[in-house]
Amino acid sequence: MAEITQCNAVITRATLRVGRHGLQFSIGLNTDRGDLAFGSYSLYSPDKAEEETVRDYAGSFLWRVLSVSGASAWGELIRKNVRIRTSRNDVIAIGHIIEDRWFTPREEYRREPADA
Repeated sequence: MAEITQCNAVITRATLRVGRHGLQFSIGLNTDRGDLAFGSYSLYSPDKAEEETVRDYAGSFLWRVLSVSGASAWGELIRKNVRIRTSRNDVIAIGHIIEDRWFTPREEYRREPADA
């Protein structure tokens, strides 16, 4: 398992767009180790809409990003100070700059196996 490190970052961009795989999200981050990105997550795919669970992943994902960053509106994300956790150069979590509040998508949206 790769070492997980933590550092401060400033959000430099927040992108929400329709891409090849549906609704996609990413945040640009400036750190003392250079620029990194959090995201490139596909939040919704119209091709897989019928396969989606009842849970609103797109809304939940955006809510969690705003919540842990301390922003109350999308436009407030730019220039927000946050903390990040990385594994190699992969940003795996984003957190509040002071409080112990973290968003780790791979953990929070882990799909449960289908019931037998």
